Amino acid sequence: MAQFLDNQKVTIFSDSQAAIQAIDGPHTTGQQIISSIIQEWDKLRSRGVHVAIHWIPAHQGIEGNELADKAAKEATGWRLTRNTRGRNVQIDTDFTAPRLEGLRQPMSALKRKLKTRAYEQWERNWHQDTRGRALFQIINTPTKKNTEIHTNLDKALSSIITQMRTGHIGLRHFLCQRKVPEVEDGQCQCRRGEQTVAHILFTCPRFKDERNVWRNEGTWRREPPDTCWKPSSLGNLGATIRKT
Repeated sequence: MAQFLDNQKVTIFSDSQAAIQAIDGPHTTGQQIISSIIQEWDKLRSRGVHVAIHWIPAHQGIEGNELADKAAKEATGWRLTRNTRGRNVQIDTDFTAPRLEGLRQPMSALKRKLKTRAYEQWERNWHQDTRGRALFQIINTPTKKNTEIHTNLDKALSSIITQMRTGHIGLRHFLCQRKVPEVEDGQCQCRRGEQTVAHILFTCPRFKDERNVWRNEGTWRREPPDTCWKPSSLGNLGATIRKT
């Protein structure tokens, strides 16, 4: 625009208050696109062009604004198309976006893209790997929620909860598998089954009283995925495993 205008008045309408505020008060680093806009603005001013930026509400039936909004979406890869049933559907893909060579992306956009790709790779690995399948039964999708159960727990209890979930814990079944000296078999002291986390929590007669207390408190049911890792149950579970 700076190449073709001289001594004119230009009005730019935008429905993005954030963009207008960013241009009015840019940060010193990390905003290459904003810096480019300000440089172009300075070129226009040097040619005697007066530039005014106005905010307008988005999607309010203003034809020019609607067209500009659609063009901006399409530039990112967004398309409105019809599926095989004749229904309008929206798609958003990099494959339909134009390739703008030499355009520098904001650091925030690059970080967001890298974070998304890393998470997608993490999720693929978690679903396709052959290791850690016991934990996979509890955590079938890796999300931040899986770490929330450790909030406000002391370090020792948090460590025990992690050991319980992974199965890598100092119970006889695990120690026997690892061929720890003096652990001849994986049987619990009650001799009614292998000493695993599930055995301790659900069937071991040595901890029957604890289970009755939990049931009376309403913080316990028999199904492990539903109850074992609820914040309301963790204190009881960790305390029980500590006794072993």
